[in-house]
Order: sequence, then structure tokens, then C-alpha cells
Amino acid sequence: MSGDDVGSLVDRFLKGNNYQPATKRAYTADLHHFAQTLPQGTGLLNVSSELISKYIHQYRSLSRCKRQQVHQPAAESTKARKTACLRRFYRWCLKTRLISTNPVKLKVNLPPHATRITSEEDIVAMIGKCDDKEYGRRDAAIIASIAGLGLKVGQVATLNNEDISLKPERSVTVNYQKEGMQRSRIVLLPEIYERPLANYLGSKSNDGIAFFQNKHKNRRAERR
Repeated sequence: MSGDDVGSLVDRFLKGNNYQPATKRAYTADLHHFAQTLPQGTGLLNVSSELISKYIHQYRSLSRCKRQQVHQPAAESTKARKTACLRRFYRWCLKTRLISTNPVKLKVNLPPHATRITSEEDIVAMIGKCDDKEYGRRDAAIIASIAGLGLKVGQVATLNNEDISLKPERSVTVNYQKEGMQRSRIVLLPEIYERPLANYLGSKSNDGIAFFQNKHKNRRAERR
């Protein structure tokens, strides 16, 4: 298939779909690049599933340093976009009866994002960036509660005043509900997280029942 034939086919595909301009530019480049990798005598409309799978899984893009001609693996997001482009293109070809069977049999699994473990030094630094005003102390206490007590964000948001007690021995009684039943557990708060909670307790208003309050003296999260 010549370059003109490829361009005409791609234009027909894009005109038949309401894609954003950036998507159209990307898909145009993707389809032209794919066509250039096909063996001689093979066009976009008579390609095999094996060639498509090989293209996606072995795709490599030139690095920005073209002078050195260094090849780098394509980003997973680029592979996913190319996969989506080919899926949509051949679905359109099948719908418009340009082909009788869809050659796309791809499944690209993107690796999960690596979870970064926040160090104790990072947590202390975050607490230190909170100002010494009422809501700065509250935010520091929230960080300390999540890091020091091992609570989920939802559990922290729904704590009541009666749920927290710093004495004796930095023990914190955490009341919560599980499976419709009221439960409680006692957690020993690490010493480095005691001061933020103590500072907040010494400055917070006792109005309302929510331990962590907003400016309206209540919380946005509902207790479950």
C-alpha cells in the first residue's frame, strides 16, 4: 500500500470518528508508523494478527538523541495508545466492510504504579511544614494520626473527641465500627507523633463531637 493510499485510508477513518485534534494527530502518526513496519506487499487491510501483536510487543521508539541513534523502549502509555489506535482503526474497518475479520487480538497489561514508601523523615518534614495556627496544628495531627496509628483516611476523618486519649503512656483508644458492631482497639503512639496530637488537643475547640473539625466545627465525612 502506497503512502497516498495509507493517508487516504487514515483520513477516512478519522473523519468517521469524532476524535479530539491531539488524538487525530497521534493516531495519524501511529498508523503511518505501523504501515511503514509492514513487510513489502502487506497493507493495512490485509495484515495478520501476528504482525500486529509483534508490532505492539516489540515496539521501540527512537530516543530524542537521534544523532546517537540510541533506541529506548517505548513508554507503557505509548504502547497502550498504539493498541487503542489499532483496535479502533480495525473496528472501523470491519464496520465499514473494508475487512471481513478483525485482526486485532491484543491485550496489553500495564504494570501497576510502584508504591513509594514514605520514610519517617519525610513524615516529620511534612508535619514541620504545617503552621502553628489552629488548622495547621490540625493538619499536623492528621498526618501524625495516619502515620503513627496506622489508620485509614476515612477512619481519621470520622474520629470523635471521645475516641482519642493520649494518656497514659501515649496510648490511643480508637473506636470504630466493623460489620455493624462497635469495636475498639488501643494503639501505642510513637513518641515522635505524640507532640502534634498534643498540640492540637491543647488548641482545638471542644465544640461539636468531631475530633478533626473544619471551620464550621464539624466534618464533611459521615460516620458509618
